[in-house]
Amino acid sequence: MAWEVQYEANELPGDATPAWDEWDSVGSPTVEISPAGYLHIDAPGAAYVAYSQEDANLDESVGITVEANIKAVAVAGWGSLYISVSGKTYWFEVYFYADKVILDGDYIAEAAQEYEIDLTDDYHAIRITIVGSTINVYVDGVLRLTGTANYEDAYGVITFGGYTAGNAEYYFDYVYYRVDGAYAPGEGETVSSVYGDEGFVG
Repeated sequence: MAWEVQYEANELPGDATPAWDEWDSVGSPTVEISPAGYLHIDAPGAAYVAYSQEDANLDESVGITVEANIKAVAVAGWGSLYISVSGKTYWFEVYFYADKVILDGDYIAEAAQEYEIDLTDDYHAIRITIVGSTINVYVDGVLRLTGTANYEDAYGVITFGGYTAGNAEYYFDYVYYRVDGAYAPGEGETVSSVYGDEGFVG
């Protein structure tokens, strides 16, 4: 099986096939497709917006793989840019700031983990894999964060965007996920154009 959903972020989330639902929204964030063809979200002040895809096939016992290509302009608040994954048992959240990626400690048995990186300089491929109670977060093909679930909540949903105020502005190049296993980079199929014309086998 290949990618279950491939959102290329060259159209608004609600216009994609399948459409992404508006999970949460406050204020009047700008949500548009940039001239270069990327999803651009600008959520100043108290504004924010997040989009979700419900899928009954999201199952940690089988494995889940999510990959997004992200570029931040400014992200000041906790939760103002994030990706969450919930299967049949657990809920995980990964947060992004302009200068780091965080695996939130509220959702893992370990303390919160963070990896420092400049997310404003270019697009960065973020891959999240979940199998059983283990989550791994890869940044540009390298494992950077890992944890063990301790937060049980079974929504069967993937969410991206923001759900708290924080003067956030960012771009998505794509959001993909698959439900047939937890695939580290180097496994699976080509998804990311940021690795050159031949893509990244992942």
